[in-house]
Amino acid sequence: MRYQEIAILLPCHSLEDFPVHHEGDEAQGLLAGWSAMWHPAFIAAAGKIPTWMRVEDPPEELGDRLLVIPTVSADQVPTGFVQRARREGACVLHRQLDRDEMVESALSQLDGGAGGVEAEVAKDFLALGYCYLQIELLTRQMRYSSNLDELHFSAIVVEAAEAAMQGDAVAINEKLAACFDLLAEERDHYYSVDAFVLDLTLVARTTIGETFRDQFNAACPVNVMLSGEVLTRMATQQPESLKTLRAALDASRCGLIGGEELERPLPLLPSEAVLGELRRGMEVFQRHLGRTPRVYGRHRFGLTPGLPQVLSRLGFAGACHATFEDGRVPEGSQVKLRWEGSDGSSIDAIGKAPLDASRPETFLNLAARLGESMDTDHVATLVLAHWPGRASPWLGDLHRINRFGNMLGRFVTVDEYFNDTDVPGYLERFEADQYRSPYLQQAVMARRPDPISSAVRYWRSRATATAAESLDTLASLIRSDLEGATPSLGPQLDQVVDDVRPLEETTRSAHRTALRRFAQSLTGGESLAGDEGDAAAGGLLANPSGMVRRIGIRSTRFHGVPAEHKAVYAGAVTDGETQLVVDVPPMGYVWLPTAGETLRKPARRRAETVAIDTREKDGVIALRNEFFEVLVNPRTGSLQSIHDYASRGNQFSQQLAYKLPGQRRPAGSAWMDPVESAVYSSMIADEVRVTASSEVFGEITARGSLVAPDGRRLAGFCQSYRLWRGGRVVELEIELDPEQEPRADPWGSYYCARFAWADEGADLYRTINDVRHKSEAVRFESPQLIEVDNGERRVAILTAGLPYHRRHGLRMLDSLLITRGETARRFRLGIGVELPHAIHAATTFQQPEMVAWTGTPTAASDSAAWLFQLDNRNVLPTSWSPWIEEGQIVGFRVRLLETAGRPARVQVKGFRDVAVARQVDFCEQGLGDCRLENGAICLQLTGHEWAELEARWDTAPPHSEAAPAS
Repeated sequence: MRYQEIAILLPCHSLEDFPVHHEGDEAQGLLAGWSAMWHPAFIAAAGKIPTWMRVEDPPEELGDRLLVIPTVSADQVPTGFVQRARREGACVLHRQLDRDEMVESALSQLDGGAGGVEAEVAKDFLALGYCYLQIELLTRQMRYSSNLDELHFSAIVVEAAEAAMQGDAVAINEKLAACFDLLAEERDHYYSVDAFVLDLTLVARTTIGETFRDQFNAACPVNVMLSGEVLTRMATQQPESLKTLRAALDASRCGLIGGEELERPLPLLPSEAVLGELRRGMEVFQRHLGRTPRVYGRHRFGLTPGLPQVLSRLGFAGACHATFEDGRVPEGSQVKLRWEGSDGSSIDAIGKAPLDASRPETFLNLAARLGESMDTDHVATLVLAHWPGRASPWLGDLHRINRFGNMLGRFVTVDEYFNDTDVPGYLERFEADQYRSPYLQQAVMARRPDPISSAVRYWRSRATATAAESLDTLASLIRSDLEGATPSLGPQLDQVVDDVRPLEETTRSAHRTALRRFAQSLTGGESLAGDEGDAAAGGLLANPSGMVRRIGIRSTRFHGVPAEHKAVYAGAVTDGETQLVVDVPPMGYVWLPTAGETLRKPARRRAETVAIDTREKDGVIALRNEFFEVLVNPRTGSLQSIHDYASRGNQFSQQLAYKLPGQRRPAGSAWMDPVESAVYSSMIADEVRVTASSEVFGEITARGSLVAPDGRRLAGFCQSYRLWRGGRVVELEIELDPEQEPRADPWGSYYCARFAWADEGADLYRTINDVRHKSEAVRFESPQLIEVDNGERRVAILTAGLPYHRRHGLRMLDSLLITRGETARRFRLGIGVELPHAIHAATTFQQPEMVAWTGTPTAASDSAAWLFQLDNRNVLPTSWSPWIEEGQIVGFRVRLLETAGRPARVQVKGFRDVAVARQVDFCEQGLGDCRLENGAICLQLTGHEWAELEARWDTAPPHSEAAPAS
């Protein structure tokens, strides 16, 4: 058979309504059928290019025709047409999906078959057919009519096909180039500047072999996204792949996207952990590739509003603002945008989710996507993402097309893209609520153990490690040497975020060692007392945070209350136990004697106790101090209300609850989300009693059951409320004994601590990476702090590592305690009322006890002193370390984070004068000198700015070992 005509039957009236909306096999069959017709053997036989016809109006003459009926048209073909066409001598390709099989089937019925056409030449012709379709669709997408001279174009294609049949390589290349040039001229009529295509290959631990290496066989530039962990595995298990990658990078044929060593859940980590993860990742890239990525990207969800600042200060030139798994990331208005962080820093970024290059519908709809980008983006861009070896064959067609011209976009590396394209003219800022993580759902669905308490353990251990690091730094600066210093455990903890249990005891031991070293630096190196039974001259209370910390102590070592000690706010002796409330200066200490003339016994007339039980008189059981009153409901054991003495009405309430999924509604009734229609259990107390009470400390413990609406017992509970004199935080110790396991949906079925407040107009704030963000989201993460602020009063929930929270209505919040798969049964929370330093309180709330029992008094002249002091409560020092040159400590380094989102002026004072200080980026490159006032550093920060300082000591001897507490 010699084909006289080549046609595809389509369900459309013109190319204006070409069916680009199909997906899956329908899209595959449509593209395969269109491009298969462009084999040079078919065109040379017919003497003209393929055409298309309406499926409702098929041709009458069928003999010697090659007809393609894709799946999208099959149901509209007249009954019996296929059989008649074949009977009359047509070659009919009906409902076929594979292009190669379609070509083979049609060639088998063609006289002479392929005629010796080389396979690569045939693929170029198939790519030409795909390019012709997309240019025609793009012309219409851009609202233009075609200017292509169809007769001239057809004649050149036929000449190229005839040259292919004759094997004339020179003529083939010449004629094919002319065909592609005509299509390029067609596009230039309405868009004469370059559009760009980024071919992005996602690399995982399982895709680093031969399929990965095959990506670099393409003639076009490619880009790879991988983590440091994957790169390390590649170096050890697939060195040939690493060699191929390095060669492609050296030849500038590959762009590198990455950043972290391990893709940890960044929104659930402190700021120092985020920075540390990026630094470790960059070290891995430098070690294996001799370079670091200039464009940041990650496969797993994990972007936060603070990342632009960190990335820009680490030297990144761009970022991929998208996720390649579950979760929601806000989409920008442009493909290339200027991503502005919460501090005002910005970085160029790819702002729209990449297209899936493994799906045929991506390439069927390519012209529409490219046209939309040409219409709306200042840099027209397509980003095509896929796994190695999983790309659609149409991506190969695009690669072939790119060899002849850029009519469908120029393939570039990400480095070229960010270097050579125009800078966006405006900034785009995304709020924290616009990101929604999938972490909890993923953990429960994957049956990972402890989806909630794993985060609690991490934050507790991280707080302990951070405190130990700060104490070690203080000791080193006091001693002017590093002897005995313990390496920070923070990086090790960050690498095992999901399960820090193997490192918990090591972390506690490191903290005890750092505390002893700090105490020895103040006591002149004298030995310390050990266990509780050992004799001790006094207790050294340390404070590694940047603000004054009010600490409550209960110990039998003291034989009374220190008399007239300026740091002791309150004290009492109860049943042989001394209870003290002590104000410890910032980055400093307080030394309290355990015996001697400086101690006083409690007064005969006792002051009002903190815990009171007057139920027989007025039904009240409560905790009270000078700031507020906490009422406990005697029937339920819940926190009934918190009242301060300056305003009327209840400020805050809390109870424990089990959330039961809503009942399925009857058929035909209005739909309602079962989560929103869910019901809660009730607390019923078996016992509510005062378990500790003095003038300084009070505790109330409630025991009972959580009961379903139908009376079923769901869990037992024990909840203790603790309050110190002078304290602004009510501590909650919670123990649950569930009898009903939560269901599979972690956001719809769980045990929780439920909070409520009176003012519906109050704003809710949460913390991400140590900084405060306003939140209106229903579901969110906040492992440190949640604040309820109505403009006049503020109440804070110190979440102590509990990461997941769900808001109900305008004045209720659930903090999730137990979901399916959770084994922890004991939890700790705090409720802070009008906290002067909320973020500092949230940080110290998770730290261990900071008391070292010393055998001798401190060597310093004052029993209470600060070593460093910051004068702005919204500025959090996230890291302290000695500055070492040639083995000598010459000063210190500190990173300061503004947490409230407001510009701040901060002054950093040390126990020694500073001679010179400068601000550096996170690569330790200088950004400018800091102003000094009387040996103190003065710095201006923008809201949420995170600054790193290097300060060199004045060489003159210090006036004193430490600055007395004021």
